[in-house]
This record gives sequence, structure tokens and C-alpha cells, in this order.
Amino acid sequence: MQEILLQLGLHDNEAAMYLLLLGSPRLTAQQIADSTGIGRTNTYRIVDSLLERKLIVRDDSPVSKFSAAEPQLLQKILEEKQIALKQTAKSLAVAMPSFRSQYSLSLNKPGVYHMAGNEGIERLLRNMAVSQSEILLVASDDLPGDSETLERFRRLQTEIHANNVPIRALFHNAPYKDRIQSEFASRGMDTRFVGASPFRGEVAIYEDNVAFTVYDPSLIVTVITNTHIASTMRTLFENVWETAA
Repeated sequence: MQEILLQLGLHDNEAAMYLLLLGSPRLTAQQIADSTGIGRTNTYRIVDSLLERKLIVRDDSPVSKFSAAEPQLLQKILEEKQIALKQTAKSLAVAMPSFRSQYSLSLNKPGVYHMAGNEGIERLLRNMAVSQSEILLVASDDLPGDSETLERFRRLQTEIHANNVPIRALFHNAPYKDRIQSEFASRGMDTRFVGASPFRGEVAIYEDNVAFTVYDPSLIVTVITNTHIASTMRTLFENVWETAA
């Protein structure tokens, strides 16, 4: 039983005190200290911790006595830990490109990783949303295939704009370029147009990363992390940008 409590996040002395009160309710702090061998000062500290977590209760007698609360509350702790772990997993997924970037840069070698499907593009966009540099984008004429993914894609682009991350985007000279310019200006993008042929792949340059994305026939993201590669791609982008209208 104590091992389960430890897995739920209780410390050794917290678990020992809870199990004591589970089997021997209505004990005073002094009785708890005597039974567990925990010092009196630490006993009060642990009692306060367990009271705060609602795992034990205090009665209204002149000398406070403590008992274990309904064990079903342990299930609630487990559910809260599961929610927290899911959130941590999402946060780690977003931060992973940055971790890999720092790792690759410290070794002075390019880091290359691939992400597939909707989750891949979402990770990329969330990473771009916290970019410390301007994002340079060669925009694909293709888009995510289903409407739900496309809506999430646009929301994440709006999040990038809300975080004040500047974006410059190159599109091909499409007949509908006025609509593109208007639509992307509303998301905070500065756009220019070059060439008559649509771009079937997308390139995003930010920080020390160069991300390549294709949407057709399946959504795949490949990210290369390297200072020199990013610098070279940034220079190429700027040269094209100067000639674009």
C-alpha cells in the first residue's frame, strides 16, 4: 500500500502517516509522532501538508485529532496526475525542437528530425510561435487536406501573430494573389510574390532551424537544425525577397 502512495506523489513520511491514520483514526499530533517516530515539528508540517491535500481530516475536539479521509480521494489525485502528465507531454512535444536544437548546436552538427501527420505540423507551428527570431516562409500552394486540420493550422498561425513573432512570406504569382495578400496581412504577415509556378513544398526558416513541409500526398515535416544551414537559407530567402513584387 505504501508503494502505491509513493507512486501517487506522497513522500515516505506522508505515506506512513496516512496509513497510520487509515488504521488508527482520531490521533493527536503527539500520538502520531510517537507512533511513527517522526519528530514533533515535522509531524505538524506533514499534517498540514496532508490536510491541504484533503487526505486527512481534523475533528473539532479541544485537542485536535486527525483521521484519514475517504480513500476515494486517492483516485482524484491519480486523475489530477494523469491530467498533469498529459499537459507535460504536450509541453515537451512543443519544446522538443528547442531541446534538439541546443543539443545539435552544442555538438556543432546538424540535427535532423521528421514529424508526420497533423501532430507534426502542430508541433512545428507551436515551436514557431515562441521563436526568438523572425520567421521567413516560402509558402506552399497546398494546404492541409481536411477542414478541421486547416482550422487548427490557421489558429496556430494567429497564435504566432499574437506572440508578436514577425513573418515574411513568399508566394508564387497566383491569379488570386490579392486575396492571399489580404488574408495573410490580417495574420500579421508581410507577403511578396515571385515566379509563376506554385510551390508544392513549404520552407520555414527561424532561429537555427529550417523546416520543410509537404502536404500532398501525406503531411510530413522535416526540420534541420544548424546555424550555417539556417544562415545560408536565410541569405537565399533575402535575395529572392529583394526581387519579388
